[in-house]
Amino acid sequence: MSESLADQKRTPLPILEAYGNIQLITSIFHWVIALLSAGLMAGTFIVLSVKDTFGAILIAVSILPVLASIVLIRRQKFELTAMCLAFLLISMITVMATKGLGVHHISLFGYPTILIVASLVVRKPLMVIITLYNILCVAWLVFGELSGMFIPTTLVRSVVGDFFSVSIILILTAIMTSLITRSLYQSSIQLKKELGARQLTEEKYRAIFDNAIDGIFQSTTSGRFMSVNPAMARMYGYDSPEDMLTAVTDIATQLYVDPTLRAALRQRLANGEQIKNFETIEYRKDGSTFWTSINIQEIRDAQGVLRFYEGTVEDISPRKDMEIKRQQADDSLRQFKNIMDESNDAIFIIDLLTSRYLYFNGRARAMLGYTHAELSEMAVTDVASHIANLDVWLARVKLVRENNGLIFETSYRRKDGTHFPVEVSARLLEYVDGPAIVAFVRDITERQRAEREREKLISDLEAKNKELEQFTYTVSHDLKAPIITIKGFLGFLEKDISDNKPENVHKDVMRINDAVDKMHRLLSELLELSRIGRMMNASELIPFHELVQTALDNIHGRLEPSNITVQILSPLGTQPNLPAVHGDRQRLTEVLQNLLDNAAKYMGAQPDPRIEIGQQGEENHKPIFYVKDNGIGIAPEYHDRIFGLFNKLDPKSDGTGIGLALVKRIVEVHGGRVWLESEVGKGSTFYFTLAGS
Repeated sequence: MSESLADQKRTPLPILEAYGNIQLITSIFHWVIALLSAGLMAGTFIVLSVKDTFGAILIAVSILPVLASIVLIRRQKFELTAMCLAFLLISMITVMATKGLGVHHISLFGYPTILIVASLVVRKPLMVIITLYNILCVAWLVFGELSGMFIPTTLVRSVVGDFFSVSIILILTAIMTSLITRSLYQSSIQLKKELGARQLTEEKYRAIFDNAIDGIFQSTTSGRFMSVNPAMARMYGYDSPEDMLTAVTDIATQLYVDPTLRAALRQRLANGEQIKNFETIEYRKDGSTFWTSINIQEIRDAQGVLRFYEGTVEDISPRKDMEIKRQQADDSLRQFKNIMDESNDAIFIIDLLTSRYLYFNGRARAMLGYTHAELSEMAVTDVASHIANLDVWLARVKLVRENNGLIFETSYRRKDGTHFPVEVSARLLEYVDGPAIVAFVRDITERQRAEREREKLISDLEAKNKELEQFTYTVSHDLKAPIITIKGFLGFLEKDISDNKPENVHKDVMRINDAVDKMHRLLSELLELSRIGRMMNASELIPFHELVQTALDNIHGRLEPSNITVQILSPLGTQPNLPAVHGDRQRLTEVLQNLLDNAAKYMGAQPDPRIEIGQQGEENHKPIFYVKDNGIGIAPEYHDRIFGLFNKLDPKSDGTGIGLALVKRIVEVHGGRVWLESEVGKGSTFYFTLAGS
């Protein structure tokens, strides 16, 4: 029982469930008390008017507890107030009926009213108590009269049936009132909950609607907006949603750059399609255009009738601008890569931190000999000889930053392991994912070869200029000597003729003739020297022993009187195994002829003069030939001088001093070199190299 009462206490009053507002309920009770007091006062005067003093006093006294109930109302004792008023009014009506017509008294119509009003406030158990009390009062009126406990003022005889009739009416009234009231309360409470939930939803929707970043709209089928949120108004350049609703009267013509677009979208929606992420260009209020992404759907009622459209709008201009810039960047990168692939230089784009190749052109692959897949997995440290490790690479990146670029020469390693010289121009580049190094690499093998050739030509030119200076000096000196001799002996000749000395005249003529012959030989050899390198016969492959034999035949007259023995040796000791050489047959014969002549000339008093011709070893893939004698030899300090023009170690010896200069010039023109090994008294060996077969 205690648990039941506790549950009842925890059960909220119906009126509280219906209204949920204490102030409102308090106000209602105050109005009820005021009206009830006014009604009782009016009743007092009415009863007095019919000279019913007792009834008037009873009604007037009832006003006091009615007013006293205000104290309970202020303490929010609404249910207790309702019970007290119900008992008070039922009791008052019963007393008045007892003094009046009994159960037939007109005031008994107040019983149902009291029950109806009480059912609005009190809970079900208490309502049962009030109803039972009301039935007891009816029982008093019926059975009290029947038992003679009171006599109505106008005798209308009551019967037992009156009790049951009134009781049934009261019970049915209480039950029906309770059911109707409960149903009304439940409907009211449910409606209130639904309204509260709807209001909460609307508030949430309104908050989302007003604070959304994207535009939200509802539009009619005719092309006007029903509602737009602040974000959408701002997006289209309007001051407020109201401004946009007023200004835009035709969406198709005022917003869409293509006015036919809205009709097409409506057709798609009518076909059951839900428009999502539809991108188009629209007008702002000021006439400027911007890109939007639209989501639209139809809103239909329960009967399927189209009511309106609703959707969202996103300003995608920044994204479109980014896409355009990205596309332009991609186009520029594609164009850059096309230019790179057409370049004659290898071009690499390299990661700053790892030195890995991010991109490279076709020339880079061809230069290094790797496939695209292989080179994509490689780094500068795998290729460049100057980048031994990652620390060296990072230091080089720092130099590129500090100097705003770097140009240097180094060597790269090909896939086959060979190295080749390159020139590298490196600088920073803003690449797709951030800064990178772009390196332009040029194979400078041919350039270095050309530079070496240039240096050689410069060196040769300097040597020739020096030789020309010496030539000029020597020519002026050596040509002057025969002329002086001729001039001097012409004077002697003139004197001897005048003195009639025939023998002296003959000697003078001989001296003059010798001087002329010497000048002729000198001029002939100078002419020959000047032709070397300018006038050459066609090159051919010549067996070296043929050159030796021709040279020996040409100077046979010098070798035979001196009984000089000539031996021809090959690495295997037999003449036919001498290698063949490639060059001008006549010039190469002159080389051997001058060397043999020089050996014979400086043989000295050697009792067993010998000359050896042969080949031993190679230098730079060229066979080394030699002419060796056992003559007087040459001191080391003269080894270079003897190849100079007109340089004769023995001024009294015959010849012009041009022979060895001719040898040097011819050998060098054929791409070889000549040198001497000799000591005084131990003979001389002249070595020279020539291009082989």
